[in-house]
Amino acid sequence: MNTTHSKDTPTDEAPRHVQLRLASTTQTLPTSATLAMNEAVVKRRAAGRETIHLGFGEAAFPLHPLLKTALAEAATHTGYAPVLGIPALRQAIAAYLARTRGMTCSADQIVVGPGSKPLLYALLHILEGDVLLPVPSWVSYAPMARLAGRRVIGVQTEPNDHHRLTPQALSQAMTQARRDGANPRILLVNTPSNPTGSMFDRADVEALACWAREAEVTLISDEIYAELAHGWREHVSPARFYPEGCIVTGGLSKAFSAGGWRLGYAALPPTTAGKEVMEALRALASEIWSTTATPLQEAALAAFTPNASIEQYVHRSALVHGYVA
Repeated sequence: MNTTHSKDTPTDEAPRHVQLRLASTTQTLPTSATLAMNEAVVKRRAAGRETIHLGFGEAAFPLHPLLKTALAEAATHTGYAPVLGIPALRQAIAAYLARTRGMTCSADQIVVGPGSKPLLYALLHILEGDVLLPVPSWVSYAPMARLAGRRVIGVQTEPNDHHRLTPQALSQAMTQARRDGANPRILLVNTPSNPTGSMFDRADVEALACWAREAEVTLISDEIYAELAHGWREHVSPARFYPEGCIVTGGLSKAFSAGGWRLGYAALPPTTAGKEVMEALRALASEIWSTTATPLQEAALAAFTPNASIEQYVHRSALVHGYVA
């Protein structure tokens, strides 16, 4: 009698349990606090429980009609886009940064990604050294740095000083970090800041940029909230004072109320080193996300191309945020 069993034939043998082992970097990694809270709020609301949501940086405003139309028109464009982003969008973002931030920027300095968060994580993988990080900071910066194998050096800021990040505090943190065997080569800042709401003024930004240049530190400036500066405050990018060593990130999530689209960008320095980072980003992105969704990239052109209606929408959004703040 043939007792051979096919792989789909059940047997009386006890099932074998394969042990799935987590890497040490993820064994104690929790879900991002803001995303965990958002999921909890969604569940409460689905259960009919009225909930005021104060734990997530998502604009409550509707998407601008021009962006809706642009996405609908691009919906059938399903081919793969270039790894670094479609040329027209890269050009539009470069022009947008020149127009709104006073940056000297060209299309070949721009990388488009599936949100600025993956781009930040990729940069922390690519760049050398440990990370100087203001305290408090957005909840995901430190976990991303540690996942990338970087040590995180906290730089304490004080609420009674509007959470200013001073050259003195940075120098002290760097000196202590080196004594402890760390190699701080990256400074990651966010202005306007999540979670403090503070904003560096022009003098502070210039001092920060000068310190980074003298310390030979790469400055990553997360400017996702730049358009939401309100009142008389003006957002000033450190890239204006340290173009050769500053990387600027941003995206559609906040000012354009398109967080779920997951489209971000990074603007790299106009230097040989910047080109090397660009090529490293291209290689890493090609192996992880391949490309950012083509319809979203084409729709995003409408956000970054000069348009009075969209610019008024962003301005009004900033005013509302200012009233609430």
